[in-house]
Amino acid sequence: MDGDKTVTATFAHGACAISGTVTVSGTGLAGVTMTGLPGDPVTDASGFYTAAVDYGSTVTVTPTHSYYTFEPSSQTYTNVAADITGQNYGRDPHCHAAAPGPDRSL
Repeated sequence: MDGDKTVTATFAHGACAISGTVTVSGTGLAGVTMTGLPGDPVTDASGFYTAAVDYGSTVTVTPTHSYYTFEPSSQTYTNVAADITGQNYGRDPHCHAAAPGPDRSL
């Protein structure tokens, strides 16, 4: 190998995970859509969700459900540079949509 050599390298950061649990009165709630995360993941039977976001990204996550609102109502994650766990949401006991009732039309 004669002379100087130049090596150029590009390093890519991997994805980071944002995860947590959605609960109602301390019990995990299935079927909550975590709007704003890639793919809009839905909570499992235990209320758990997880999603991979691009390194350095900014996302605003809003849990959405047909019958409930949650606290916090949304959360923004700025310049995500590592996994973020324990991002939990709970049902706000004072604000929820009315559950559907029987059709009482004549």
